[in-house]
Amino acid sequence: MRFEAANSPGDSPILEGDRRPASEVYANRITESWVRIGSLVRTGQLKGMCNESQIQFTQRQLVQPRTARGKMRLEDKEDFKTRLGHSPDEADADAGVADLCAKRLGLVVENPGRGAPEANSSWDDLEKKWNEVYDTEESEFPVGQHEYLQELEFT
Repeated sequence: MRFEAANSPGDSPILEGDRRPASEVYANRITESWVRIGSLVRTGQLKGMCNESQIQFTQRQLVQPRTARGKMRLEDKEDFKTRLGHSPDEADADAGVADLCAKRLGLVVENPGRGAPEANSSWDDLEKKWNEVYDTEESEFPVGQHEYLQELEFT
């Protein structure tokens, strides 16, 4: 799946507490993806971001629309480079991964105070499944995992 920053945004809401589709609010896919990252951080769904990404996410500006019908867009990458002397490559990569998770894995932004939407339940189940590898005290792997790993020739 190729990430094209200039593509149109999707039809799903991405800002917590705002049910409008991203396509009604944002001018392009990169703006949608950067706003999604902010929402994931604010709702506690994204943690542990590297320092360089954190800095870049706080330095790139959202350009407000000039008309009521206009859409918000992210500051052009060239303007960012001119203003700060470097490209926001790490943050762009993080935004691309968030976009991929949303499109392919169904990751959605939680609404604060309302709990995780059902759309994230399969994501949570997958996380629990993979974390089971570390949830044992008696052996290196939980029951069944050792045999599975042998089949994959990891041991």
